[in-house]
Amino acid sequence: MKTILVIGGSGFIGRNIIEAYLTKGIKLIVLSSGYHSWLNEIKSQVTVLEGKLDNKSLIENAVKEYNVDLVLHLASSLIPSSNFSDFQNEMSNVIEPTFWLVNMLAERGIKLLYFSSGGTVYGNSSKSEICESEPLSPINYYGLSKVMIENYIQFAGSSLSLNYLILRPSNVFGRYQPQDRPQGFISVALSNLLSGEKLTVYGNGDIIRDFIDVQDLTFLTLKLIEKGVKNRVLNIGSGVGNSLNEIISILEKELNKKMYVEYMPERAVDAKKVVLDISKLNQIISFKPKELELGIRDIINKEACL
Repeated sequence: MKTILVIGGSGFIGRNIIEAYLTKGIKLIVLSSGYHSWLNEIKSQVTVLEGKLDNKSLIENAVKEYNVDLVLHLASSLIPSSNFSDFQNEMSNVIEPTFWLVNMLAERGIKLLYFSSGGTVYGNSSKSEICESEPLSPINYYGLSKVMIENYIQFAGSSLSLNYLILRPSNVFGRYQPQDRPQGFISVALSNLLSGEKLTVYGNGDIIRDFIDVQDLTFLTLKLIEKGVKNRVLNIGSGVGNSLNEIISILEKELNKKMYVEYMPERAVDAKKVVLDISKLNQIISFKPKELELGIRDIINKEACL
C-alpha cells in the first residue's frame, strides 16, 4: 500500500484529494497548520500532523516513521493579488522550506508531486492555447513563487536525481471551495449572487480563464500517480476558455436571478487570457472534462442542500 504525505492538504483541493484517496486504500499522512473540523472527522482514517512546512524535523521524522513513498505539495499562502510583503512571507514560510524539502526527498529517493499554477506561471501569453513549453513569464507574486519552486524542482531532477511530477492546474473550482477568500471567481460570484451582495469584476469582464472541476483534478492526479508518471511537467485544465461575463450569465440563468456587478479598472496582476493546451495530458490519460455548466450546477445543488 502506497503511503502519501500531503502538505497543504487542509485547503479545498487537498480535502477533495484526501477524501478520494481514502477510497483507494492509500495510507495518508496530512500536515495541517491548524485545526479543521473535517480533518478531525476522519482522524481515524488518516494521520494528521499539526505543523507547517518550515517544521523540518516534524516532516523528516514523519517521512522516516511512516515510510513515505510520495509527497504531495499543495502549500501556498498567496493569491494573484498578493503584494510584496505577502511574497516575503511566502519566501520564509513556503519557498525556502520547499528547497530544503526537495533536497531531503532527493537524498531519500522519495517522489515529489508539486501543484504549480497553470493560470499564473505563463503570464500574458499570446497563444490561443498554452502548452507546457511556453516561456514562463508570471505577472504576479503568486505565479512568481510557483516558477521559483518549479525551477528548483527541475534543477534537483537533473542534478540530484529527484523523481518529480509538476502539475499546472488551470482555475480550479468546485466542492468545498471557500467563499470568503478573494480567489476562485465561480465560488465568490455564486456566494454574492445568493446573498444579493455586489460582485466586483476588474476590467470589463472579458478576461478568459480555463476552469476545471476539482473532481476532475482529483481523478487525474490519482491516475497519474497510479501510472507512475515522473519527471514531467503537465498542464491540467479543460482546454476551454470562458470569460468572467459568461460565468456570470451561467449563474444568473441557473438561479434565475440577476447579479449586481460593479466593473472596476483592470489590474496589472491579471492575465488577459489563459487557456491551457492539455494534449500532453491526453496522451497519458484519456480525459473528457466535466462541462462547465454541469460543474456549476453541481455546486448550486450542493449549496441548496446546506
